Amino acid sequence: MHNEINLTCYNIHNTCNIPFKGIVAYNGNYFHNLDIGVQTHDWINENANGIPDACITYNNKTLYGGSFASAGSNTLFSVGAALWNGSVWDTFPKRTFTYNSNLSPNVSSFLLDNGKLWIGGVFNTLGGVSGKNLYTFDGSNYSVVNLPANYDNIGVRQILKYKSDIYITGLFKNNVTNNYEKILKYNGSIWLSIGNGVLGGLATIQNIIVYNDTLFVGGAFSKTDGNLGNHIMKWDGIQFLDAGFGGFYDWGAVTQMLIHKNRLYAFGNYSHVADKKAFGKAYYEKGKWVINKD
Repeated sequence: MHNEINLTCYNIHNTCNIPFKGIVAYNGNYFHNLDIGVQTHDWINENANGIPDACITYNNKTLYGGSFASAGSNTLFSVGAALWNGSVWDTFPKRTFTYNSNLSPNVSSFLLDNGKLWIGGVFNTLGGVSGKNLYTFDGSNYSVVNLPANYDNIGVRQILKYKSDIYITGLFKNNVTNNYEKILKYNGSIWLSIGNGVLGGLATIQNIIVYNDTLFVGGAFSKTDGNLGNHIMKWDGIQFLDAGFGGFYDWGAVTQMLIHKNRLYAFGNYSHVADKKAFGKAYYEKGKWVINKD
């Protein structure tokens, strides 16, 4: 986004003597604070500890989504989403996300597909249109996307396109006639299950990513609940496969996966990889998981 690396963190910090809040960017030479970042004003305790959870390039700007209520040193009021053009913040649009409960709205994922922006998170009104947790935006109008599943308050966690289908993850559950469990896909016409989903009452999907034409699904889940892998499974478009992450030692999760120099890195608070002691970081290469020596 604007040729910068964006990093997020909670509350106010500083790095290289640069104070920032919620987010800091690095352009290859130096850090800067995106005009002091997000959650720059506590709007009557709304989203008081907000950070960005998602970002995407949109209309030549960077669109951030998260659990914040304001952005920039001019304290722009922008609940759930804000646009950064490299020098100033703008709304998208003003106070458009709401959640009618004790929870604050949270925008956790974006996907831009065929000119349409998919928006997922935890909210029940977007642009004045009532719905729940998943919408599309065509540049002018919002449309509700109705998942054939039951939500809880976590809603949609991630939206990703793989093999021409759109995949949605979250803590939604089976409904009466379908076998959806925390993940499903849309083929342009109908919603389809992904195997049996990710099973287990405590199980979660934290992150999905495409690596070597395979969808990797990471989180906190175990084989004992009926899954084919512990913490990470592979989906080849037809079936789930064990990703070889090893045994299940605790409920620590794989929270983030990234690709760097043709390796798939998995980060989290897990304790073991391939049945060896690990410290929340490992990479996958040539079909095997490797623990960093450092």
